[in-house]
Amino acid sequence: MELAGIFHHPFSADAYVYDKETMHLKLRTKKKDIAEVLLIWGDPYLFKKNESGEYHWQYEQLTMTKVTETEAHDYWFAEVRPPHRRLQYAFLLTDLDGNHIFYGGRGFYPPNEDTLMFLIIILNFPLCMERICLKHRNGLSQRFGTKFSLSDLQTETRISPRKMLCLGGVKTLA
Repeated sequence: MELAGIFHHPFSADAYVYDKETMHLKLRTKKKDIAEVLLIWGDPYLFKKNESGEYHWQYEQLTMTKVTETEAHDYWFAEVRPPHRRLQYAFLLTDLDGNHIFYGGRGFYPPNEDTLMFLIIILNFPLCMERICLKHRNGLSQRFGTKFSLSDLQTETRISPRKMLCLGGVKTLA
């Protein structure tokens, strides 16, 4: 398993609010390196007491779908509907040889139940609000983020023509 080929960036095109109930999550891996990706997800405040009196995070598992591949990478996708519009998640990856690795907000960890006890390593999306929904942004914002949105450039008061540089006849932001 090529760990350097695994990539996910929260609060980006890899993890975003799609509509008022739905989150989209994506993961990139090295091409033909990973056989299966499980999304481990749930509400960050949902815990349940077990027989020994310890509290454990309650989560669900969802098999991610490989949606496309390029010459170098495979891309995985999952859609979830967090019931309380809060999301905590991580990935469990299985390579072609059957080896497993847990991937969270702070890197790679052994794939066991104890790993899930350390919630600091899990990725969080604390509040899924409709106003930050990707569907409500214009086309340029969806593809390139608000930095390159023409409507945002026209209405943004911090950006002025004086802060633009001319590079080869094309004005760009300084």
